[in-house]
Amino acid sequence: MRREKNFRSLNFFITDFSNLESLRLENLNLLSFPEGLLEIKDPSRNSYVFFNIKTPIPFNEVICSVNSDGNAETETFVNIRGEEFSFGSFLEGNSESKSKISKIGIMDSDILRLSEKISEISVKIEIRPLKDKKAKIKTANFVFSDSSLPFIKEKKLLYPQEKVFLKLKGISQMARDFDKAKDICSPTCVSCVLNYYGIRKKPEEIAKSVSDQADGIFGNWLFNTAYASAQGLYAFVARLNSLEESKSFLQKGIPVIASLTFFEGELRNSPLKKTKGHLLTIKGFDEKGNVITADPAAIKDKYTEIIYFRKDFENAWLKNKFGTCYIIAKDPLSLAAPHYPFSSLYSDISLKKIETQILPGEKIYLTNKKKPFKIKAENQKTLKGKKLFSYEGYVDKLDFCLPEFPNAAVTEKKADIYESNFKKSGEKISLGSRVEVLHEPKLGFAIARTSGKFLILKKKDLILLSKPTKQAAARKAILKTAKSFLGDKYVWGGKSAYGADCSGLSYLSYICAGIEIPRNARDQYFACRKKNLKDIKEGDLIFSSLKNENEIDHVMIYSGKGNIIEATMDCGYVREISLIKKFFYVFEKNFKNGEKAGKKRIFFGSFL
Repeated sequence: MRREKNFRSLNFFITDFSNLESLRLENLNLLSFPEGLLEIKDPSRNSYVFFNIKTPIPFNEVICSVNSDGNAETETFVNIRGEEFSFGSFLEGNSESKSKISKIGIMDSDILRLSEKISEISVKIEIRPLKDKKAKIKTANFVFSDSSLPFIKEKKLLYPQEKVFLKLKGISQMARDFDKAKDICSPTCVSCVLNYYGIRKKPEEIAKSVSDQADGIFGNWLFNTAYASAQGLYAFVARLNSLEESKSFLQKGIPVIASLTFFEGELRNSPLKKTKGHLLTIKGFDEKGNVITADPAAIKDKYTEIIYFRKDFENAWLKNKFGTCYIIAKDPLSLAAPHYPFSSLYSDISLKKIETQILPGEKIYLTNKKKPFKIKAENQKTLKGKKLFSYEGYVDKLDFCLPEFPNAAVTEKKADIYESNFKKSGEKISLGSRVEVLHEPKLGFAIARTSGKFLILKKKDLILLSKPTKQAAARKAILKTAKSFLGDKYVWGGKSAYGADCSGLSYLSYICAGIEIPRNARDQYFACRKKNLKDIKEGDLIFSSLKNENEIDHVMIYSGKGNIIEATMDCGYVREISLIKKFFYVFEKNFKNGEKAGKKRIFFGSFL
């Protein structure tokens, strides 16, 4: 097995329980994130949810982070081969972990370590309402890790790096008037982040609320995030595989509380010589990629801002602790992603006129936070004046996921998705969808994620976006994609395997060659290199307009020998036709860019 990047842990972040296998509910209503996940029907009775989780990778460590709105005591159980393990019950001031040792594994307070690797678990969540209150489950993240995999260091960074910094005020645990001040790094970090969000809670107060009655500790990961969730926030335990993942949270305004382990001399600048377990808050990155933290181990509040060398921090956190962290967010919409299998983008709030489609893996930015959501489609540009701006519009559906880093695009029109046994699942994903390839579990296959879904795809159905495509191969790929649509119905605003308009077809054909071009026909023309008819080659673009280049309203793909492929309203489908038949005009070899062919002006361009 070859791994392209550090991928030892998988976060199974649940945003819709209805998608889970073998789901069974007792006294619960289904909700959708971010309103919640589950809601108790009758608060006078306990509630239960049962389901299974299958993962695309084998694992031997499990962390279950399920948190409520604070109106219920919750307990999560995992069943493996008939044996049940509890991840403890959280109730402010009266929480208890439930450690256990067996042949199957060791339940060590907040993490289950298995004696053998598996790829499926059965889960039961019990919700016990407090004083007949109608409680909700707000967040659920299940972490699966393979501790046998070696840590892969990140590649050398290019400088300068983009700086990011959150105005988060550090708190020293050492300066607190508390008899166990040296043991409250975790509650102090939670206090620090809550204060950042405007929720004033002292570290000592949090420490008493999250104290583990079984182990007598204050650093149980699950209890600390459960407490934060009960304060009106969205919190969960996660494991990140790279510093870039943590940086992406910061760019969304979300601090990351990281759990570290290091020996003497391994983490320069630290107030601690060594530690088996210490938590601090990541609040920024400088231009060298070094990590800016609020470290509660500092002797006073004013000394808590400490910058750690990137490589030191990478080892102490990612290598030694598998990137274990708390994610505590105030605005869950910051985790928005395009809906799977695609979102329609509408021109106005009535949601009647479709402008385009947004595919999984495309970058979006929310500009309002009420349904229907208004977004900017960062990967689809349109020309306004002399500048390209992101497409804007309204969507009725969104997915939510942890940050992803798409590095490949789907090139097969409707690519098969496979099960963990590498048999076809029956599901498919549209070409043009962007995915983050994580690693290769088997020759010819790749594990990828997009819009929060983990997929097993065939490598031949993907193209790496960072790898330049040779011109001849790109032209071949463009025509292959365009021809796969022949006979398909023309769809206004379409940009997926489920239908395309003229510029949607050219956009998809180019992205499948690893080339990103603007969304609209006019914008594609202004962005391309201009040509004359005699210079165009297969895969180049031809444009038409009744007036001039500013009024271009149609784009076609040149397929060679005087023919073009187009998605057109003329016939209502995608066709291949000669230029002569298309325009009822015989083109001379010296036909120049912008000349008239009958009633229309014809323009030529290339991105190759």
